[in-house]
Amino acid sequence: MENHFVESHSGGYYFSSDDPNVIEGLGEDSGNGDNIIFTYDDENLSEPLKSLAEYFTRDLIFTKDKLLEKLNSFHMYEIGVYAAFTEVSCSAIYSIDTSKDILRVLLEEKKIDRKTYDALIEYLNDKLEKQLDFIKGIDKLSLTINISKKKQKIKEK
Repeated sequence: MENHFVESHSGGYYFSSDDPNVIEGLGEDSGNGDNIIFTYDDENLSEPLKSLAEYFTRDLIFTKDKLLEKLNSFHMYEIGVYAAFTEVSCSAIYSIDTSKDILRVLLEEKKIDRKTYDALIEYLNDKLEKQLDFIKGIDKLSLTINISKKKQKIKEK
């Protein structure tokens, strides 16, 4: 049977086995339908854990290209490379903290069990540590020099 992890239009999250059209169509006339985050088959017991883990870490980045995109989204050229790196790190921490808050509520409302909660918290902590290590490992000085060169070329044109 298909199950869905859903973000409610009024805030919060829940699991549902209702028809997707019913879930997303509720209040459709007023634009208040809920949003299905992911769907899984209840016969695969590890699927909700895996999908929750992927959902909660979707904003983390582990490639240099994605990092540059994220740095640019914080207007790296205007605020400077070091400030943009700080913003990216803070964004990762905020994203993981928000995910932990959602998990806490799901646990309190008994929508997930303690074992799932603990496994996901451990996973989130590990991913955040890896994210921050990845960001720290980037050579900011060479990146700053390359950005300065690009700025100079743009000014020359």
